Amino acid sequence: EGLITMEDLLEQIVGEIEDEFSKDAAPEIDPQPDGSVAVTARVTIDQIRNYFGVELSAQDANTIGGYVYTTLGRMPQEGDAVTADRLSITVTSIDGRRIRRLHIQPRPDAETPANTNAETNPASETQA
Repeated sequence: EGLITMEDLLEQIVGEIEDEFSKDAAPEIDPQPDGSVAVTARVTIDQIRNYFGVELSAQDANTIGGYVYTTLGRMPQEGDAVTADRLSITVTSIDGRRIRRLHIQPRPDAETPANTNAETNPASETQA
């Protein structure tokens, strides 16, 4: 019904397009009681570096979603996880081809103030 815009066509191909009028109801970085965080995929690598005090080497990505995508080297799926400099990063929400939300947990072997006996499944993680 109604008018089809160029944005509508592009969103059918690449997924939801965020612009200055689109607002995500969830905060970009949402701290959890266990020291982990839930984040939107558009959080920058620098924000993650500053928040956790880690050194993520991301030559081909500016956002944490882009980092996970390039580290996996394939289309991500919910539940996919990568590890990087004391962090376990798990995809929790996808929209089409785009990662929407991630869960970032300091690894148990990491010595960070936010670390609290977290459990990870190394068999399902990709080392970065």
